Amino acid sequence: MAESVSMIHHLAVQLTAATKRKRIKWKVVDDTSFQYSTRESSVVVKSRDRDGVAPYVLQLFNAEGVVVEELETAWMRPDDWGGPSEPAEWNEPLQALYHAARGDALNIDKVIGSLLDSLKEEPPF
Repeated sequence: MAESVSMIHHLAVQLTAATKRKRIKWKVVDDTSFQYSTRESSVVVKSRDRDGVAPYVLQLFNAEGVVVEELETAWMRPDDWGGPSEPAEWNEPLQALYHAARGDALNIDKVIGSLLDSLKEEPPF
């Protein structure tokens, strides 16, 4: 399990980097779910509660569309003695991936750019 979590954590970081470099394209699944697909697999990042905020979930699908792995933001206890909970090390990467995928799928940069362009001062007549 720990090795799988580590690999999915690494995948989230790599997907975020590829998204920011415009190497991959995400599509909208619903208001708070976004998917990137290849020929043999796909991945969905979503807001579990469908409210656009944590907890975030990253699901990996095989070619048949079956979920083969899943990683969710979580809070962990550092020991069994009831110490304070701490965010799991993959929380920030999942949040970053969610926002990068959402931005790409919804073309947020283009929308903002268009609005900014429309506000530029027009030359006087």
